[in-house]
Amino acid sequence: MVREIRNIIHLSSADIWRGAEQQIIYLYQGLKEKGYRQKIYCSENGVLAQYCIQNHLPHQTYKKESGLNLNLASLIRQADRNREVDVLHIHDPHAHHAYISAYLLGLETPAILHRRVDFLTAQNIFSAGKYSIEGIKKIICVSQRVKEVFKNNAKIYDKCQVIYDTVDIQKFQKINGRNILEKEFPQLKNQTIVANIAAMVDHKDYPTFLKSVHYLLKVLNEKELKFLIIGQGEKEQEIRQLIQDYHLEADVIIVGQRNDIPDILNGIDIYTFTSKMEGFGSTILEVMSAKVPIVATNVGGPAEILQHKKTALISNVGDYISISQNISELKNHPELRKNIAHQAFQTVEKYSITQYVKQIEDIYINF
Repeated sequence: MVREIRNIIHLSSADIWRGAEQQIIYLYQGLKEKGYRQKIYCSENGVLAQYCIQNHLPHQTYKKESGLNLNLASLIRQADRNREVDVLHIHDPHAHHAYISAYLLGLETPAILHRRVDFLTAQNIFSAGKYSIEGIKKIICVSQRVKEVFKNNAKIYDKCQVIYDTVDIQKFQKINGRNILEKEFPQLKNQTIVANIAAMVDHKDYPTFLKSVHYLLKVLNEKELKFLIIGQGEKEQEIRQLIQDYHLEADVIIVGQRNDIPDILNGIDIYTFTSKMEGFGSTILEVMSAKVPIVATNVGGPAEILQHKKTALISNVGDYISISQNISELKNHPELRKNIAHQAFQTVEKYSITQYVKQIEDIYINF
């Protein structure tokens, strides 16, 4: 059944800027060009709210007080009662909880849920109910791996549709990143720069990354290498301690959260992705767009789009020796770096914003 959909509200509860928030903006911009009226509901203290203010995007902020996000739930009910929305697009778990609260209070507006993580859901009635309630018409999964989480529940699985993330390829075609990095960190000059860009959380598996760095420098005895950790998160103190334990203080720089990732990517030589679980990892698409060769683990969404020795060098999860050997191979073979980066760039061109928006638009009007 084709529906007339004109008014969309995007629901987000994120306080920091990660891949999901960038995807919201890509979607918003693409739908705006098609004439849709949209509004972004976001946390008043979050980076997404700041972005909306700076870029004059229609938005509504709310105060986060708990995981249930009752203030957001109240705003959703108000928009529903006033008939200001045709579809609610839920972009993260806490926004999902707010939607459920509003639904239990009589919300009638249908919703689309975007699921980005491949964590196993709890096997209980409440957890299954979060996804199977009638109001949620479709679940957009960012990879086949995310969809497979629901394979044992046919009712939920049938709602799922895989739509990979997208990327603005042109945004990552800048060439001034090396100068920016070397000016800020003079120790990077004349070095091969290896970067891990990810939140400092458990599933990103920074311990394996640091084991790989240690093996490269202390066992393989590689020279003229520097390593960047770009991100922030709850595991930062643990990561700093590991750097000290491995005596890597002169080799690893914790850069922190950055808002100039396109520039940074164009300043590095090799990107490492060491996650042990991953729904998709949209940074992968950004790295491919910047023509930077990738060393990755064979996990989640990235394993669905990367091919070993074609678009990346792939290692098993936790295999720090293989990861270090792959980094070494790229460092010492410039032609291999060039070929892998070129093939990866050809692959990423398939993940256009136009195609992404069209797929989601089809869900809005056909659920």
